[in-house]
Amino acid sequence: MKTEIKYGVIFAGIVVLYVLTEHFLGFNTTRHDIGQYTRYAGVLVPILGILFGIREKRKKELNGIMTFGQGVKTGFWIALIQTTITTLWFLLYANVINPGFLDTMLEFERSTMAAAGTTEASIIQQLDQKRTFFAFPTFQIFQEGLGIAYGVLFAAMFSFFLKRKPSTA
Repeated sequence: MKTEIKYGVIFAGIVVLYVLTEHFLGFNTTRHDIGQYTRYAGVLVPILGILFGIREKRKKELNGIMTFGQGVKTGFWIALIQTTITTLWFLLYANVINPGFLDTMLEFERSTMAAAGTTEASIIQQLDQKRTFFAFPTFQIFQEGLGIAYGVLFAAMFSFFLKRKPSTA
């Protein structure tokens, strides 16, 4: 469990630093035109945490031998730890550090839809749906569930390739 905690915490920390970097560059405040793209890069961090964590588990704790199930279990725990920390982090970020995040993001969405010729009624409906989705606790439950599900999916893919049977001599 040492590896799972290590990679869950380290890669959640990298996500926190990434979001703070985006924040200070204005990508989550005044430059949503850039932030709408940079936010996707932050999704890669937890995936890499799972990959590196499974590799280290196999190498350092399992003596180079790992079953598919051991890899998936390792990835599940890393994903659970990462996702829980980052879910709490995003709750703190959106409510304390950048409480205007949702409003500025939705205003950017409004201007983008208006520029594309979307009707005012449709804009209002879509923004209301987004505001409802991002409200506490709906988004946090979604983020936690999806983070764990994707974590297990990627853990299964990585474990398929990283599994090693004991050598028969």
